[in-house]
Amino acid sequence: MVLHGVALGPASEAPLDERRAARMARLCGKTEPLFWSEHLAFVRGGGLEIGHLAAPPRTPATVDATARNLACAAAAVGARPLVENIATLIDPPGSVLAEPDWLAQVVRSAGVDLLLDLLEQRVDRIGDRVEVVVEDPRRAAPVLLVELDRARAALAAGRERRR
Repeated sequence: MVLHGVALGPASEAPLDERRAARMARLCGKTEPLFWSEHLAFVRGGGLEIGHLAAPPRTPATVDATARNLACAAAAVGARPLVENIATLIDPPGSVLAEPDWLAQVVRSAGVDLLLDLLEQRVDRIGDRVEVVVEDPRRAAPVLLVELDRARAALAAGRERRR
């Protein structure tokens, strides 16, 4: 079994909601999932639930805050989550990093693995190594998102190519 969260909202400069993290910890303790995951999104602001997985501004500040929030979530649950990118058609206002760069920095800073929603992304499997490439229309060539020794993918609309 896999637990997939949608309400922690770790990709926020606001601190993680400790009650929600404690609930995830209790649920993981009761069900003993193979792994648990959460979206790289924010879901509340100013104490209000927005009812949506919103993409945060892709900035160095949100990289740092997301890493702190993921560390708090991991400490509460006793295991690091896999983190899932969210599908968005726009760059969030205030962004200074492209999505691939922001995701790679979050993964490295937080020491977590990605659970990829492969919407318009290409995955190349080369032996046991997985390369995820984002087809970014603003760039002349595809961008290597991150090389992972192990990866999990939720195929929504992607292409996998074995070499």
